Amino acid sequence: MNIIYDDQGNFWKTEYPDGSWVRYFYDQNGNILFEGYSDGKWKAWKYDGENNCIEFFDSSGYFHKDNRISKNLIIRTTSDGQTIEFDDFETFSKKIKPDGSWEYREFEFGDQTYYENSNGVTHGTKRIV
Repeated sequence: MNIIYDDQGNFWKTEYPDGSWVRYFYDQNGNILFEGYSDGKWKAWKYDGENNCIEFFDSSGYFHKDNRISKNLIIRTTSDGQTIEFDDFETFSKKIKPDGSWEYREFEFGDQTYYENSNGVTHGTKRIV
């Protein structure tokens, strides 16, 4: 495998022994904008003025859009109709299905991390700090 960097130290191209490759393009702030593959597939990102990723698209048709509600909450909508909530550390906290039920929620209390679904099933695991 051969990795080539641009003048800013970002990955520019990765070449594999089988002849395949991946190319990377960045904006002036070092945010990745586009990742193209030798097989024609691609991924693209879009950022707001504060360098937060607000949109992601790929060649399969999948996309997500992020809406930063506040400093502490990001709401992501996806092309498959799901909504995902993230906290201020961009840690996954809740995945909401199109029917309104939520598949999973994670929260911390004391030294435990709890996982819960919309049916009220909760279980905790001790956090290792």
